[in-house]
Amino acid sequence: MNVTQALQNASSNGSQIAHSESLLFPLTVWMAIGLVVNGLGTLGNGILLTATLTYRPLRSASNWPLMAHNIALDLIMSLISNPGAIAVTFDAYRQPLTLTFCRLWAPIRFLTQSVCTWSHCALAVNRFLAIVSPKHYKRLVTRKAILAGIFFPWIIGGSVVLFPTTGLVSRFVPDSTWAVGCQLVSNNPGFETYRVLMNVYVPLIISGICYVLVMVNAKIALHVRVGQVTPLVDRNARNRYETSKVLLLCFVWYFSPNLAANIFYMKQSQRPPPFMVLIGKGLQCVISAVNPVRKSGCLHS
Repeated sequence: MNVTQALQNASSNGSQIAHSESLLFPLTVWMAIGLVVNGLGTLGNGILLTATLTYRPLRSASNWPLMAHNIALDLIMSLISNPGAIAVTFDAYRQPLTLTFCRLWAPIRFLTQSVCTWSHCALAVNRFLAIVSPKHYKRLVTRKAILAGIFFPWIIGGSVVLFPTTGLVSRFVPDSTWAVGCQLVSNNPGFETYRVLMNVYVPLIISGICYVLVMVNAKIALHVRVGQVTPLVDRNARNRYETSKVLLLCFVWYFSPNLAANIFYMKQSQRPPPFMVLIGKGLQCVISAVNPVRKSGCLHS
């Protein structure tokens, strides 16, 4: 859909009455569950961030700034971005969203999503280097590299929202499907391709490759060392393999809802019914809230 069509749809939507009350109760339950989960996630992320910043054994790790940055972004997602997206969806069902509202809210939502996804990618690359090349890890991961891993996600996220925020070749508009909320539309195929690739597919593909290779490397190391080294070394190898499986599972949990939601949002003509969109969006809106559970598990492993 181009910008002109999107603006016309938004204008027509603005004159429509609210939807029927048939989905009001299940949508209210959907919103309540999402807000409660994100409330608990905010508490968990806050505790985990405090521990990462103050607990010396965690701060002794060379990648602790990356981990703290990642947790801080999850805190922002569970405290602001995801509850906001849930509330906007509920409001869009009761009353059509306006262009002005989407121009104010959508940059926040799209920026936080993009930065958080790339932050997870930076952490995946860091873990890949630590597992695959532990002897050279400290030489490869310098202070400058850590800072780059923190600032690069913000640069990518900023490049994604800059043009629609300023109205260049793209716009943030209310989507014709109320369950989607605000959407980014563009007249420029190049920008649209860049946005989709850099916002979703590239960071998720890089993260997936890193975690698969980490697990393969840990599995090979486990087979080589079993019965040939001391029990302590053997146990460490087994722990690394178990941790690699947890990390891969965490990635799948993060990847699946984001991919599903992105597919639902892309093709408006082939978009599923609103309740299907809500399932994907609901899972997407609790990813960062559940991250404290899986991060604690990864740290414990």
